[in-house]
Amino acid sequence: MVEMRDAVKLATDFYVPTGAGPFPAVLIRTPYGKSAMESIGDGMRGVGIATIVQDLRGRFASEGIDCVFRCDGDGDLKDGYDTMAWLATLPAFDGHLVTWGGSALGIVQYMAASATPPALDAMWVAVGTPSVYEHAFYQGGAFRKELMENWLQGQGSSFFLQEVKDHPAGDPFWKPVQTAPDFADVRVPAVHEGGWYDIFAQGTIDAFVGYQHQGGDGAKGKQKLILGPWTHGGMRGTHQGQLDYPANAADPPQKFEDLLTTWLSHYLGMSPNQAAIDAIPPVIYYVMGN
Repeated sequence: MVEMRDAVKLATDFYVPTGAGPFPAVLIRTPYGKSAMESIGDGMRGVGIATIVQDLRGRFASEGIDCVFRCDGDGDLKDGYDTMAWLATLPAFDGHLVTWGGSALGIVQYMAASATPPALDAMWVAVGTPSVYEHAFYQGGAFRKELMENWLQGQGSSFFLQEVKDHPAGDPFWKPVQTAPDFADVRVPAVHEGGWYDIFAQGTIDAFVGYQHQGGDGAKGKQKLILGPWTHGGMRGTHQGQLDYPANAADPPQKFEDLLTTWLSHYLGMSPNQAAIDAIPPVIYYVMGN
């Protein structure tokens, strides 16, 4: 149970490799139950990488009330930052940290990056958005009723709909989840992975463009964008809704496994290879149609 700055404790699993440490680490923060990441933690442990998987505030075994990402960024509460600060104190941690995850697990990465956590080295974000109010709750000014009502109900957090009604666009209440004004505070490279049919396609593009051109030292000019013909739940697949794509729709020109291995190996300090990182094009996108 990792204590945050307001004394609320968040349930956290720490998968530590065998053998002499310290070890590089991958951090995954989730509202969907940390036990679902057990196979990833065990797999990473087998290749010498520590994995930290944490239930978000108010979710599953963690204390507190679900604040729907408002506690994960640069607001009064900074759960992502505090978790990384805790990790930095552990003897088993060697100082190399990459965050990973998609959808809600990606959104919390964008939120935390805006708080400039010093322990963070790089991010791999899939199908997320850096602007929760603008892209999740309201898109083009229209409330995304089906998406957000169903999602909040599934989280047991329908009470948050009243917060949405009570706090319109521009209200300071939303500042912690509208991170575009804070792109200059981001200091790390990131892969932004999304789909043309994804519910957060614009958010993925906005994050890449913002970090790439407005990011701070360590972020500006060091971003990668990958866009395929994918839906939110169909990443890296060839069958999307009623459409079937050729086999080349499953991967960019370089296989995902190779891209991920290259990214993690470099930023976790296991096999540093800046030339391999630089060889990944800044933008990889799938062109649909003939």
